[in-house]
Amino acid sequence: MSIVQVIDQPTIDRIVANVMPKSATEADRLALATMMQSYGLNPLRKEVYPISYGGRLSIVVGVDGWRRLAHETGRYAGGEATYGLDAEGRVESCTYTVLTKDGGKFSFTCWLDEFRQGTPTWAKSPRHMLRVKAEVHCLKAAFGLAGPTEYDAEAEAAAPVQVRTESRIEELNKLLTAPSTEAVVAPQAAPVQVESPAPASLEQLAEEVAALGRKAGHRRSGMQALAAAKKQGKDEAGTRRVLEEWHEAISNTLNKENMK
Repeated sequence: MSIVQVIDQPTIDRIVANVMPKSATEADRLALATMMQSYGLNPLRKEVYPISYGGRLSIVVGVDGWRRLAHETGRYAGGEATYGLDAEGRVESCTYTVLTKDGGKFSFTCWLDEFRQGTPTWAKSPRHMLRVKAEVHCLKAAFGLAGPTEYDAEAEAAAPVQVRTESRIEELNKLLTAPSTEAVVAPQAAPVQVESPAPASLEQLAEEVAALGRKAGHRRSGMQALAAAKKQGKDEAGTRRVLEEWHEAISNTLNKENMK
């Protein structure tokens, strides 16, 4: 039985108008409306989030949204997380396994040094955040789901953009439970000019360098790579230049090895 509640277009428009910040562009609003209409995801239920990250607004699906979509397939039988420990007994990885009703079994492993972010939430709850990452990736792989998830765990832990008043939340929730007589119509919007994405933050660039380094046999984390680059680069521009040089050098080395 389907648990997706179809949201009529006037309700989508009203929710988008109230949960999006004033700085949001028309493209941002259209992106959220499309996610709500395509998947039935609802920001009032914390299933999809508008979140500011790296200086720009992103629309991401939270772990509750992916869990709901997995159950909606009718094949989800359950899942569990197991943690891998290093030689000193510290958590270094999390493997999430999904079982399906047709006998399928899917697993996805996330390594702490690859996924850890330099945020207070990761510092406080690394096991939980690592589990969320592994669960989301596993659900997507198991059920062929697609959508933006890069910052889902951060969105899950951070306070999402809130509607302006409690009375508005109550009003919108009443709209969601009221019977609708209108058919859902795809949003008609004039072509919009999408802004070029902002450059990657130093933290993101450092994580990419660390991920490439691991492929080349290094074990340096993103935070360690960033600290080393800051020491060598001195200021922000110099740090970015150092990280970009490392990124290019490691990529070239890996490409040469692949060609052998």
